[in-house]
Amino acid sequence: MKAEIESPYNVKEVKFQRHYPGYFYRREVVDDSDYGGNGKLEMVNCYSDYSGYWIGGARTARFLCKKGGILKITKARPGHSVCSIGKNEEEQKWYGWSHRAICGFGIGDRIYEERFGNDHTLFTEHGRKTILHWGMFAGKLAPPGRLHEDVRYDLRPIEFLEPPEGT
Repeated sequence: MKAEIESPYNVKEVKFQRHYPGYFYRREVVDDSDYGGNGKLEMVNCYSDYSGYWIGGARTARFLCKKGGILKITKARPGHSVCSIGKNEEEQKWYGWSHRAICGFGIGDRIYEERFGNDHTLFTEHGRKTILHWGMFAGKLAPPGRLHEDVRYDLRPIEFLEPPEGT
């Protein structure tokens, strides 16, 4: 394991753990008494083997890692509780996702601009600026695990090529 697992839940016991490419699958007993439970909720959670952060359930982790080939998974911002960005090394693309959608960005794609193109313009061509190399719009790079406020668009992953140290 590259990083220590960081759960958003109060894990009381790990009943089972198995490693798959890109993630750890764990059956855990968590304390749910803050939510009106008996304090012993058994659930399946998956964590990035790259950063140790929570990905979500088994279906999400399997989709991202096995089907999508996204193995370097981490959080978009340090304060977030769930992973939402990752890199596919084979495609050389960074992906961002939510509960609604997923989109990958690579060299040659365009930086999204809201007022560009029309409803038929592809998301990765919806802008004037082309990604020529990772970091081209970031100015100076922030320390690991930090983001500059001026780094917007979908290039945030350039700040997280390695998981933040000490987290």
